[in-house]
Amino acid sequence: MPARAAAAGGWMHKLKDEAATRGHADEGTFCAVYQEFSPAVLSYLRSRDVEDPEAMTQEVFLAVYARLGDLHGGTKGLKSLVFSIAHARYVDEHRRRVKAP
Repeated sequence: MPARAAAAGGWMHKLKDEAATRGHADEGTFCAVYQEFSPAVLSYLRSRDVEDPEAMTQEVFLAVYARLGDLHGGTKGLKSLVFSIAHARYVDEHRRRVKAP
């Protein structure tokens, strides 16, 4: 099994345990989630021509961190949450750009 796949299974199990016992995820879990999904989120935002994709990626993961303890749906639910937040941030910026003179 590739190291990345083994690590993903490990952090997902840890995420479930953390959410069940304390209502939130710890730093290590968040770091694993960030390492797994941040390259794809950054690529998504760059492809949409966001003004500052790195900063927006950070905003996305700040929002993800706040919601990790409420996560349901396993890895698919996590991926859905991450990209839902990223898309919402993109839409907000697009609307802001359209309204700007």
